[in-house]
Amino acid sequence: MKRLLHPEVALGRPVRSRRADRLTDSVEDLRKRWEQEKAESEMLVEELRKVRAGVDQVWQRSPSEFAPIAQVTFDGKAKIEQTNAEAAALLGIPPDTLRNMPFSALVCAQDLSIFLEHLRNCRNSHSRKIVSELRVQTAARVPLPVQLVSVPLHQETGSVFQTALLDVTDRQRAEIIARGERANAEKIVQTIPLPLLLLDHTLRIRKVNRAFCEIFHATASIAEGRMLAQLEDVRWKSSGLFGRLREALVNGSAIVHFQVHCEVSTRRDPLVLMLQAKRLERPDHSASDLLLVFEDITRSEQARQEREHLMRQLQTARDDLEKRIQERTAELVAANARLQALSRRLVDAQETERRRIACELHDEVGQNLTALKLFLNSQVRSLPVEFSGAFHETAAALDELLEQVRRMALDLRPHVLDDLGLLAALQWHFKTYQARTKIRIRFTHSAMTEELITPRLKNAVFRITQEALTNVARHARVKEAFVRLRQSSLALQFEVTDTGRGFDPQLVASTVSSGLSNIQERVSVAAGQCSIISAPGRGTKLTVKLPLAPHTTEESGT
Repeated sequence: MKRLLHPEVALGRPVRSRRADRLTDSVEDLRKRWEQEKAESEMLVEELRKVRAGVDQVWQRSPSEFAPIAQVTFDGKAKIEQTNAEAAALLGIPPDTLRNMPFSALVCAQDLSIFLEHLRNCRNSHSRKIVSELRVQTAARVPLPVQLVSVPLHQETGSVFQTALLDVTDRQRAEIIARGERANAEKIVQTIPLPLLLLDHTLRIRKVNRAFCEIFHATASIAEGRMLAQLEDVRWKSSGLFGRLREALVNGSAIVHFQVHCEVSTRRDPLVLMLQAKRLERPDHSASDLLLVFEDITRSEQARQEREHLMRQLQTARDDLEKRIQERTAELVAANARLQALSRRLVDAQETERRRIACELHDEVGQNLTALKLFLNSQVRSLPVEFSGAFHETAAALDELLEQVRRMALDLRPHVLDDLGLLAALQWHFKTYQARTKIRIRFTHSAMTEELITPRLKNAVFRITQEALTNVARHARVKEAFVRLRQSSLALQFEVTDTGRGFDPQLVASTVSSGLSNIQERVSVAAGQCSIISAPGRGTKLTVKLPLAPHTTEESGT
């Protein structure tokens, strides 16, 4: 089989493999990258050399030059050896000018003695920090209050004093303001009308105000510095007072409304005070104080005791009065019971008398008139003709008299109430009332169990209805009226209503009305309730509710 030759071989050219080409390209790339990294390394070496040179310069400078506060270093003769930028900026003087300058030249003449004392302390101190405050002059010749804090540094050439200059302008200004505020607060405390005092942790008096001195008859110079329990001319009478004060100091619990009794030898009466106390922390948190506020309640306490005494007397008088009222009420209840019993007997007697008179009118007068009428009728034929007219007039008058006697007897005591019961008596009365007054009665009623209604209650219902309808006929000026009767298991209720003229109940109550008074009297005797609703031009509604008493056999007419 014939072997194929590479094209390059066929043309007579040298043959290079593809792998060799790739290796050549890789070597070229590595060479370029090496040259680039070599250039970068040279640049980094140069930068590192510059940084090292800067660090060497920094190491050759004093550390104080980098401090965030103004610092100077002076020797035992107060000559400034070193300073930093902060000090130069604070004084407004260039650093080169400050070096080798006597620090005393910067101090105000009035404070030079302070600096000399400060320098002497620095010389005598080996390691102790020396602090002084004085005023230095800036480049603008403006006094600047500063605090010097010097620390000795021991060197081979001798001791120097590294000193920090702290600007205390703001602090002094704040202290001046604070002193003013404290003075104002002191004035306010002294003008407070309540007694105030400040105790330390041992219950020793630190401060009192004018009101405290006035109430305890003391002076601030005598009171301040004394123990509260040993306050001159004062005897504390309240048990547990000092225990509560110590507890408030230890636990921080406030004392509220604690009543304190004490005696002051220069006062006639004992004092009664209301105490409130609260623990206060000092600004430096070194200790706690206790602020006490007293309120003089001596007069109010005396008034309270007098008030309680008066209240006890008033309660005694009230109890006595209530006892007398109860006795009087019992007497009135008994009198009212006797009055109601008397009223019932009076009503019973009245009904009995009505029945007796009705019987006499019916039995005696009626019979005599009937006999007279029969006698006249028997003699009518024997009379002369000229007397016939007079006879007929006499007979007519006799008939009218008989009718009146019969009506009077029925009005006094309708026998139908005794014979047929309440409903029949009412219906009979409505019929005769309508015939006599031409007023129509519309009567409605519920189912009635008349066996539960006593004769006295039947009579009361009949008489009240009779009186109410009489008032309708006299005053209402209507053509019809409404009567409604209802019976429940406990009471009998009936209403009499008209749509007539009406009236003002208050105006009528202030006048004497026999009709209404009779109704109210009968309702009261029956232990019932009565209400009248009326207004001019709007008609009248009378509502009566009478309790059903237990059924007992009563005498007729009661």
